[in-house]
Amino acid sequence: MPSPRFAGYLDVILFYGQRDLFLQDHTSLSVYSILQTLGLDPTNGMNYQQFRRDMNRAFNLSIITDRFRNPETGQRSHIDYFRVMRRMKIAKNRGEVSTFYFDDLFIASLRAGYLKRLDWEYWQYRKSHPVPVVWSAGHL
Repeated sequence: MPSPRFAGYLDVILFYGQRDLFLQDHTSLSVYSILQTLGLDPTNGMNYQQFRRDMNRAFNLSIITDRFRNPETGQRSHIDYFRVMRRMKIAKNRGEVSTFYFDDLFIASLRAGYLKRLDWEYWQYRKSHPVPVVWSAGHL
């Protein structure tokens, strides 16, 4: 999800909250630590404003999938629609702790191993060493 328009806030929350999310449906972090982890100046008010804007986008993010199996039949008989986040309590002060609540289906997917655990070192490496795009004209 990291991109020039979305700095990777959700990645940081999921990475540092993985242990919490296996025990409960929420995790807590300060916005200051999230910005600092991403190498953004936590004292710059514009960074905090962009964080709130982008987290609003993440809050509205929804997923549609047919990959879950019906436990009774074993078939992929339904399409699931769900959101990643259920609720957010973002502190007005960057130094205070904010709490992020995740959807129960998202949490169940994480706990069942459908979502891979984030490898922070690999993510940082990919961020600084992007994969080159190779174009193939074989389909023409």
